[in-house]
Amino acid sequence: MTQDSVLRQRIRAGVHALAALLLGLAFAPSVSAAPAHANFDHLTTGFELTGQHRDLPCESCHVNAIFQGTPKECGACHGIGSLVRATSKPASHILSTDQCGACHTPIAWNPAVNFDHTQARGSCSTCHNGTMAQGKGPTHIVTDLECDACHTTLSWAGAMFTHVGVTSGCATCHDNVHATGPTANHIPIGTPMTACESCHSPTNYTNWLGATMN
Repeated sequence: MTQDSVLRQRIRAGVHALAALLLGLAFAPSVSAAPAHANFDHLTTGFELTGQHRDLPCESCHVNAIFQGTPKECGACHGIGSLVRATSKPASHILSTDQCGACHTPIAWNPAVNFDHTQARGSCSTCHNGTMAQGKGPTHIVTDLECDACHTTLSWAGAMFTHVGVTSGCATCHDNVHATGPTANHIPIGTPMTACESCHSPTNYTNWLGATMN
């Protein structure tokens, strides 16, 4: 056998071996590698995936496949101009900080489960104007004071009103509509009605008792 014949046999053997290998790979069972993030515990980043965050695809928050350094603050994603296309505060939202979690949960924006007045900006009437939030009702006394002059942030009820500086005009409020007025067993007060301050002290008022009858 010549040297050329030996070489040709070796080449044919190599081709057959390669063909057999490729054929075997073609019919071999498919084994796909598990994604690198399949067993990743997101809690190790300090940001637990709960509510709506849990169901989002990774790329919704990790823009351009950059995972490290993703901010954890609500406003970083839910703020206007953020690279992350997350829902931001609508124009009708009250003036507030960007600490969404102070009022909202990751489950849904509405209803806001809690309201932290420390996160609100502006004065009481900035929000409590009857449009953005409950304002003064039709029976509220006439006043240009801010809500917190009499009310607390816990409840409208139990308002504490200071009469300091009030010297007259009691009946403007004390008409039994806006505020307590003369009771059914009050002594006759005439027509036109005798002014409350004729007997009661407006500047140090705590109750109706202790009136001085003129």
